[in-house]
Amino acid sequence: LSPFRSMSVLPIALHRSSGEELASGTMFFDFMELPQFIASWLPLPSTTTRRFEARHRAVARRALIGG
Repeated sequence: LSPFRSMSVLPIALHRSSGEELASGTMFFDFMELPQFIASWLPLPSTTTRRFEARHRAVARRALIGG
């Protein structure tokens, strides 16, 4: 019921073949990388993909400089 959380948080656990848990944790993914990740699953022509990546970089630059 929380799409942003489900797309950016991944609980993980490492188990032995016997089932004993060795370690557990949570991986967090940056929201700025989410659009590019989602776009990578779309069957887009390469020119459209390049335009999307250029726009994504422009948005990232604006975020860095506070614009």
